[in-house]
Amino acid sequence: MMSLVFLMAVVMAVTLAAVIAIVVSRRGLPRVNRLHPQQIAAAGPQSFDAQFWRPGTRAVQAGFGRLTVVGDLLTFRPDDAGGAPFTVHASEVHARPLEGGAGGALWLWTPETGDLHGVLSYDYIDRLGRATGADPRERLATAEFLEVVRALGGRI
Repeated sequence: MMSLVFLMAVVMAVTLAAVIAIVVSRRGLPRVNRLHPQQIAAAGPQSFDAQFWRPGTRAVQAGFGRLTVVGDLLTFRPDDAGGAPFTVHASEVHARPLEGGAGGALWLWTPETGDLHGVLSYDYIDRLGRATGADPRERLATAEFLEVVRALGGRI
């Protein structure tokens, strides 16, 4: 009788752990359909509102600006006076969701910039910091940007 109770407790614990794992895994970036370079070319230039900073700090490396994908080139044009612009081929980029994609933040490495953390949005990033990084439009923009980089030969 005691071993049956113990076995049921183990089964319940494993089931609960599996449910928790599924819920936590779905909190990351949304799933995006796989793209092909031809689809990206047909869509024309893609543009994201962006902010980049150095890992470990909120020290701005490139600041706020526009990240544009044209062909296989990624170009960042900062709005801020002290921001650092960059242009790189997508095939030279390494990128991934930051901390499992929570909040839509991403890690980006290029030969020109080294390590950067960033947030992307299609329309607007709250510059006053009142909105959280978990905004759905930022998570979707980051997921779609990562898929574009993957399709153009970047490492994800």
